[in-house]
Amino acid sequence: MLDFAVAIGRKNIFFGLIVIELAVAMAVVANASGAISEKWSRLSIDTGLAEDELMIVQISPRSGQSQRFTVQEDLEFLRSQQYVRSVSKVNQIPFGFSSTTATIRTSVTESDDAVVAATYEMSRGGLETLGLRLVDGRGFSRDEYQYTSVSQTSPRPIPNVAIITKALAERLFVDGSPIGEHFYSAGNGPITIIGVLDRLVAPYIDREGHAQYSVIFPLLDRRSVHRLYVLRAERDKSAEIFKSISEYWRSTDSSRQLTIQAPLVELRRLFLAQDRYSVTILVVFAAALVVMAAIGIEEVTRWWVSVRSNDFAVMRAICATRGDIIRLCQFEIFGLSVIGIVVGTVIAGAANEATVRFLGAEKLSLFSLTLAGALILLVSQFAALPATLATIRIDPAQLLRVQ
Repeated sequence: MLDFAVAIGRKNIFFGLIVIELAVAMAVVANASGAISEKWSRLSIDTGLAEDELMIVQISPRSGQSQRFTVQEDLEFLRSQQYVRSVSKVNQIPFGFSSTTATIRTSVTESDDAVVAATYEMSRGGLETLGLRLVDGRGFSRDEYQYTSVSQTSPRPIPNVAIITKALAERLFVDGSPIGEHFYSAGNGPITIIGVLDRLVAPYIDREGHAQYSVIFPLLDRRSVHRLYVLRAERDKSAEIFKSISEYWRSTDSSRQLTIQAPLVELRRLFLAQDRYSVTILVVFAAALVVMAAIGIEEVTRWWVSVRSNDFAVMRAICATRGDIIRLCQFEIFGLSVIGIVVGTVIAGAANEATVRFLGAEKLSLFSLTLAGALILLVSQFAALPATLATIRIDPAQLLRVQ
């Protein structure tokens, strides 16, 4: 009797530890899956650009030097390169490690509908060079492009037309087409919307919805110190093109240097490297925790089956089948798993609430909780299966004869 009481006490302790282990695994996996989902949306985001064909060149003056060639001369030279189909000067690019934004509103006085959007400035042919797709309206005409003066003291021209992304259009104009509508930005306006892009992400990607808020102005800045050009060229020819450009400027203009020369896909890889590393760490950590929980369940189940061998022998003797005993053991583990999942859900919710409040993380979705719960349930059932299948080898006649 004492031995049985000790066994029951040990069972409660072991089962309690398993519940705690499953609860912790549930909480970690749920929050990790939410973080992985958020990171993965960044890694897989569609920029709206013809990324595989785009190459980025930034030309900057050396210290104490000034730009000797004009922007137009730069454009003509870059367009003359073999394999290059088109070139455009822009003020920023996705994954470019810098960002220019503006507050967009549909009224001069109203601020409730204000939206922060990335503001792109492009020279003529920019839409075609970047591979952007219009879903409504039209592109810029030749006479709509404006140019800054070379003089640094001259005021910047104010564009009166713009193209916006579909996501921004749906945010600002929920009742209909934005074509012909107006918006205001930085005290300028009204600015007429003439086209809508399928998508164009902001240079800095935060959340998927906000990342798609972008505006394009037909403006060529001819006095910028650091000139950023986008080349659309044949794939797999970037090395030859960059070598030709570098050799030309090295031999003709020692006052300038190429501060950036890289395919856009390479800039994307560098920009999102931290996200890929984070996803790897989260997956490895969550997987290790699940494996540890599975090992614990398997060991406890094996011990509990050995303790209850006599009970199983009696059950077999009174007509219980092997399948009945296996189902009983699996159901017990199922009950422990459900308790662990419920406790883990509470822990996951509390932990997520803290990260949302103090770190600005996204709220944990029902999908992440469901996915984590299903994973824990399946792992616990499979982990217990080898031990419960061992009950098949119990011979009730021999065991009861020994007793």
